[in-house]
Order: sequence, then C-alpha cells, then structure tokens
Amino acid sequence: MRAVGYGCRVFGPPGASRTDDAAGWSPAGAPVTVLARPGRLEVGGAIDQDTVWPAAEVIVTDDVEVVAGASLTIAAGATVTFDGFHGLRVLDGDLQAIGTPAAPITFTAADRDRWRPDLGRDGAWNGLAFVNVPAMRDSSRLRWCVIEHAKALPGDDWLVPAGPGGVLVDGAGGAVRVVGRSPLEISHGILRRNLAERGGAMAIHHGARPLLAGNLLHDNHATLRASAIWISYADAVVAHSTVTANEVAAPSPAIETGAIDHVFARPWHLGNVVWGNATSHYWSLQIREPKAVNTRYCDVENWLGGQGCLSADPLLDPFEPGTGSPVIDAAAATPWLGAIDLAGRPRVVGSAPDMGAFEAPAATSSPGPVTGAPRLRAWPNPANPRVTLAFTMARAGQVELSVYDPAGRRVRTLVSGYLTAGEHRRRWDGCDRDGRPVAAGTYVVRATTPTGTTVTRLTIVR
Repeated sequence: MRAVGYGCRVFGPPGASRTDDAAGWSPAGAPVTVLARPGRLEVGGAIDQDTVWPAAEVIVTDDVEVVAGASLTIAAGATVTFDGFHGLRVLDGDLQAIGTPAAPITFTAADRDRWRPDLGRDGAWNGLAFVNVPAMRDSSRLRWCVIEHAKALPGDDWLVPAGPGGVLVDGAGGAVRVVGRSPLEISHGILRRNLAERGGAMAIHHGARPLLAGNLLHDNHATLRASAIWISYADAVVAHSTVTANEVAAPSPAIETGAIDHVFARPWHLGNVVWGNATSHYWSLQIREPKAVNTRYCDVENWLGGQGCLSADPLLDPFEPGTGSPVIDAAAATPWLGAIDLAGRPRVVGSAPDMGAFEAPAATSSPGPVTGAPRLRAWPNPANPRVTLAFTMARAGQVELSVYDPAGRRVRTLVSGYLTAGEHRRRWDGCDRDGRPVAAGTYVVRATTPTGTTVTRLTIVR
C-alpha cells in the first residue's frame, strides 16, 4: 500500500518513524535544509499534500506529479533514482531540493551505465518539468543538485492538461523543462550527460523566467538544437555559470545552433563562461543570437560583445580556470553571485569575481618556468562516434596526437608536426587510418608536446 501524501513505502532501520521525518521542514515553503536519513523510499504517483522524501535512497517507480498546491521537499544528500523512463513534474505547487556542498542531491537513472547519447530510453529517465505553475506559488528551488542521464525524446513527453499557459515542447529539455510563469531557481548545480532534441540540459519556454546561477553544464547532447539550453519565447537569468564540453549534432551543417539557442528570447547572461562546445554548424557557434545589451562580463568563444565581455581561451582545467586564465578577476558582482562557488570555496578571492561557476584559488607564489604536460580534453565522452579533442600547449614545438586501441596499437594519428602555443582542437570521426569505423570500446588518446605527455580515455559507442 502507498502511504497517503507520500505515494511510497519506506524501507529503513527497525523502529524508524515515518511521521517525524519532516522535523526542521517549513510548511510555509522557506528553503530549510533537511538532511537525509538512512533508509530506502519507493515513490510514485500524485502528490497533493505537503510531503517530505527524507531517505538517503529514493527510488521512483512511476511518474510523479505535484498538484493542488502541495510542496515536495527532498532531503540533502539523497540520491533520487528513476527506475524506468519516469519523470517528476510540478503542475501546481513547488519542489524544494536544497542540498549542500558536502551533501548534494542527485537525480539519476537506475541503469545509468547503459546510457548512450542517442534517442533510446536505455539507462535514462524523463527529467524534471515545471509546467504553468501559478505565479503566486512559492518558487521551486534546486540548490546543490546533480541532474544526470535524463532525456526528452520526441513523442515521449507527458500530455499537458488543458488550461491556460504554454505546453511542453515535444523532445525539449533533457534534464529540466520549465513552461509558463512557473517560479524556479537552479543554483550551484551540475547538469551533465543529458539529451534532448532541443536543449540537451534544459528548455525554457512560453514566458518562463527561471534563475540559473552558479551552475556547471557539461557533456549534454542535442540532436537538433542547443546542446545545453534552449530558450524560446521566454526570458531567464543565467549568471556565474560554466557551459562547456556540450555537443549538438544536427542532421545538417546548415542548421544554425550552438550550446545556447535563443528563439524570440532576451535572457540575461552575466559572468558566464561559454566555451569549448561542439556544434555541427559550419561555424563554431556557442550562443545563437546573443543580445549585447543583455550579455555582460562573459567569456564566449567566437563572440565579443556586451559590457566587459571576452573571447579568450579560459584555460579550463577541467572546468575551473587554470593558471593564467583571462577569466580570473574578470567578472562583476551581481545579486546572484553567492558567497561560495560550485566547489564550496569563497567566491571572491582577488579584486573581482572570476567568470564562470568556479573561483580560482589565490596564487601562493610567483609563476616559474613553463613546464608540465599539456591539458587534454575529449567531448562528448562517450562519443557516437565523432569526438572533439582539445589540448593546450604551454609553448610552441613538435606535437603528436594519436589514438590507441585497448591492445596499445595505434589506430589513428591526428596531429604530427609543429604547432604554436595555446589551445588546439582536432575532430576524430571514429575511423582508423584507412577510413574504417573502429569498434565500440575504450580507446586511449595521447598528446605528446615539448613539455610532457598526457593521456585520456575515450569511449566509443555505436
């Protein structure tokens, strides 16, 4: 039987109480952190009264809908695992998922090892949706959350009940969908390895105005537009966030799109890093149709416009600004900066905040001679099969970039020659030196430069 208001069963230590698990929770909707307790909770169905998921392990066995003005609170440190292609949708009420740097809340799939960047359901769940929530409701808050392995697939979205407001766009918003005036804040979160036709990580549509602050979006995928965020007929504040290593693979290079795609939208971009996102478009586009007046103190690859903006390699390592990064002390404080960064460190170390979700630690000594191996990144990873390889050279010289199979045999040499200092990128199509597609599996990429050698592992799926 399902407990009223919980839609679940509790499997916890002997003598565990279900009625006192809401201690410390504010029915008024104030963002109070509730720490998860040992135990296992199965949930599913409609939530029509204020509810707490207090267990460290929450298993979602059916679609969940928050209705009738109810508030759903998830305890800090909980892992919410969707057993099947289910999702969580807020229609009339709010979701309070308030984690901490030491105890984040994770939304993930049960068979996530089977997740692939394709249109299949294996290893995936159906994401979070906030649809036409009345504006007078308390804001939903997702703080210190990790949202991964979700998909929005064409033809698979739930039907939207008849009524005022917008509709869920079919196949849009892999991890999060927000429609209408639904009040929503996502801060200090990580959205990774999600997929959709539009908006691999998130879709914002029809008058929505969410706040996205201090987040990291990486390794998300789109099959048509916007590998990270798709904003359509809507507005948003995207502040102090890092968007990198996402990929859109549209069916034609003529489709103009990038990591962030605006369609009749004028969101604010403040203090962000948008760099190193792969697109199938002819040009390495990062933000489609950015508005200079609304884009300030950002580092955007191949675009320079707006007050205080840069277009310079941020030297991410892998997501934080590395030594000598131009984004250090290059942003400006906003009301959404926060006291700490995504790593839990003090937000302002130098004369000004750093661009992006991370603050570089204060320098402890003067820089010495240029030494050390090159930084090497591969995205998307897993790849199916195209992949972008990026490496940064501390100084000019002879370089070799090669791919090796699990037996150590060289499969393909992508670079062999002299290159200048700085970041370089090469695309690998998943074929060997003779043009034959390689088998699915794990491969090793090795970059050798005058200052050292770096290797990274890459998984090819087909």
